[in-house]
Amino acid sequence: MKCFRSTIDRNRAIFYYRGRDKLVSGENEIDLIIEENGVLYPVEIKMTGNPRPDMGRANPILDRIPEKKRGTGVILCLIDKITWLRENLVALPLEYL
Repeated sequence: MKCFRSTIDRNRAIFYYRGRDKLVSGENEIDLIIEENGVLYPVEIKMTGNPRPDMGRANPILDRIPEKKRGTGVILCLIDKITWLRENLVALPLEYL
C-alpha cells in the first residue's frame, strides 16, 4: 500500500490510498482521504456530470483501519447540485472544493 500523509494540524491530516486489497478486486485507489479527529473521509475527484455509487467502491477498505471510523464519502464532480448516491456517499459540485 502506498500512502501519502501531509499534516495540517494534529487533529487533521490528508492522505491518498493506492493498492491491492482482497476486499475490492484489482488495483484500488482513493484520490483523497481527509482525517479529522479519528474519522476518515474518502473523496473521489471525477470529470463527470453523472456520478455513480460504484465510484466509491474502494471506500470500505478504510473500515479495516483499527481505531478509525469511516465518515461520509464524497464524489467531487461536474454536477450542479448535491446528490446523495447512497446513505454514506454524496456527490458534490466542484464549487464545494
